[in-house]
Amino acid sequence: MEKVAERLQEARREAGFESPTDAARAFGWNENTYRSNENGSRGFSKKLAIRYARAFKVSVDWLLPGRPPKRLSQPESVRQIPILEWAAIATATLHTLPQNVRTAEARGTIVIPESASVSTDAFALLVVDDSMVDRDKGSHQSLFPGDCAVLDPIDIGELPSVKPGAIVLADDGNGRKVLRKFGISVEGIAGPERITLTPLNPVYPSKDVPAAAVLAVMRGIYRKVL
Repeated sequence: MEKVAERLQEARREAGFESPTDAARAFGWNENTYRSNENGSRGFSKKLAIRYARAFKVSVDWLLPGRPPKRLSQPESVRQIPILEWAAIATATLHTLPQNVRTAEARGTIVIPESASVSTDAFALLVVDDSMVDRDKGSHQSLFPGDCAVLDPIDIGELPSVKPGAIVLADDGNGRKVLRKFGISVEGIAGPERITLTPLNPVYPSKDVPAAAVLAVMRGIYRKVL
């Protein structure tokens, strides 16, 4: 028990509490009980060990049997992004999409890591058709109905950084928003002037449209597995 008491004292000091009394008062513990636990005159249960470990942000396995690591890794912070209805972006353009995202009523949210490389205007759409399902090759890029595509709006200046083969949200030239594989058909001095929108399912037609038809780039997929 002596080693356990020493580790408890070490954890308390590293947590910034100068004395057992300071720690007990901060967390609302019985001062006499905690002091006797820390000086080794009284043992303590695993339930109390868990309480102390949480308070001082150390591992219970380190506090009791002394197994490393001392500190538990901190969970990665996350944030929520909205899942929008397709109708919410039906009239969106390259310039208005961020505003559409901010003002639309979400049908739900998904959680992504805070470290994910997406902007604050990122959003998600549920895939509703099989236009991006490669039934012959089973491409890893296939998007199945019910999948949730995470999208990040872009501006025209970012188009040169979009790699051919990326999945984009774009206007198909008939006012309909679609998810398609991105390709370049006419390259200009400042970047793509015209692009191709190619489905993975050959039943659907490819389209050649102005570069400004691209609204967002897909950054990830959330797939519900039954």
